[in-house]
Amino acid sequence: DKKVKVAVHATSPYNMGPGNTYNGLHGKFLSILMRAGEHLNFTIGVYDVDTNEPLTLPIFSITFFDLDMSERNKSSEYIIAQDFEHYYVYNGTQLNITENHDGTTTFHATLAGTGADNPEESEALTEFSKEKGVTLEYLKRSSTNFTIGTE
Repeated sequence: DKKVKVAVHATSPYNMGPGNTYNGLHGKFLSILMRAGEHLNFTIGVYDVDTNEPLTLPIFSITFFDLDMSERNKSSEYIIAQDFEHYYVYNGTQLNITENHDGTTTFHATLAGTGADNPEESEALTEFSKEKGVTLEYLKRSSTNFTIGTE
């Protein structure tokens, strides 16, 4: 058994603002605060703890939860992903899914939410939470790139 670590690295400028204590792990969830009208490019990679070498996984899956809109900020969250084998959304998803001309896919929120509806347990999601998430599956990868943002 190998010990692994998951690393998240910004690959574009990111201003989290003064006093931001929102970013980081919240239980089983990683949270990244985005201001209206901004985006962030980042890489998620898997590494061997002992050697710090990238680990190629046979299946690399990641789920983005709670993509929603802010009525207060008049903004909508999105994720842009590429090179995945398949994506999974809940039957009745509230996400608008667009295959872009550059080979990327955008998953865009269409439903308003609040901090009060953020999921607390990944294994016991409400139907409302399932409607606002997407799981991306990659094959034989050690890392992948994403863009998240609000507009």
